[in-house]
Amino acid sequence: PALERFRDKRVNSLVPRPWWDLARTALPVRSKRLGGPRASGPDLVLPAPVRASASPDRSSARAMEIVRVEREEPDDTAASELLGPVSSPAQDAVSFSFTHVPGAFDQWRAAQETADGLSKWGLDRTLVLEKFRFAGTLDPHASPESLMLDFFNDAAVQSALATATTGPRQTMASPHGRFQRIDFEPLRTRALDFHFFARLKSAEFNVLADSGYLRKCMDEIYDGATACNLLMDLFLNEESENGSAFSEDERHELLWVLLRLLTTGGPLSQPEENVQPYYNVLRSLLRALLHVVRDPDAGGVRSISRAVRVNSLDGSHVGLFPVDNSNNICLLVFTPAHRTVSFLSSGFVPFFS
Repeated sequence: PALERFRDKRVNSLVPRPWWDLARTALPVRSKRLGGPRASGPDLVLPAPVRASASPDRSSARAMEIVRVEREEPDDTAASELLGPVSSPAQDAVSFSFTHVPGAFDQWRAAQETADGLSKWGLDRTLVLEKFRFAGTLDPHASPESLMLDFFNDAAVQSALATATTGPRQTMASPHGRFQRIDFEPLRTRALDFHFFARLKSAEFNVLADSGYLRKCMDEIYDGATACNLLMDLFLNEESENGSAFSEDERHELLWVLLRLLTTGGPLSQPEENVQPYYNVLRSLLRALLHVVRDPDAGGVRSISRAVRVNSLDGSHVGLFPVDNSNNICLLVFTPAHRTVSFLSSGFVPFFS
């Protein structure tokens, strides 16, 4: 049996993976304090429906537990049934249809800490967050472009997003009409804990104090957003003296992109003194967006959701954002096994514009 598993692993490693599984390889989640792998702990941020493991001290374990992961990923048979038949590369692209899932993120928004944070950071009137289910045949060899174009061209999607951008968020834009081209960039979902940002407490960068205090800097304005601490300076200033802390690939981690969104906030954001409130809201947001399973081969966990950042439709910000600004953000998070896609968008309109 051991030889059979080894052979299957070798064979599977040679099979081309679909676009939604490009980041399949998981990074072991380790604790430098303990020196070994761990499946849960104070820094893990991504849950799924089942608790990771039982602990003799249930009360302390529950207090420490932040991530709850599936015990294992659905087997290939179940996955193929969920994904439907796979078309050949030569087959013409098929259309996808979408159904809105109302109120999917209402519980996240209603949480006291989330509501207070979004209001304080000026995101309560700009952040649009909706979930949809999709139907259609996924081609593992095709670009996700056709799926995303079908998403933005779908009447149900356009209607739901038009409704989501009324009321408090009436200044935000929503897609309408027909689009032929989409500019996007894939994001990684490998960084699954806040240890990713631990280097910011090192003597080399010293952006955060050991307590999480955000070290201050002279106020500078970048495309309407004011950087008043070194973390915001890192996110907003392309010439930041701490820019070498993260590589270009690491800046394409979903964890990085979402923390940038929360710390930048809206044009009238009231920044925090400590990074922890941002972490708390980010943790719950990732719980709502991503689906995580155990990866026994890597000895850790991995996300089976995939994210992309959408920059423009038909070469224009119109349909996504009210104005063209470097602090705009639009994300699509796909979970093919569940046939769901989450839409997250926040347009940044400078106060003096």
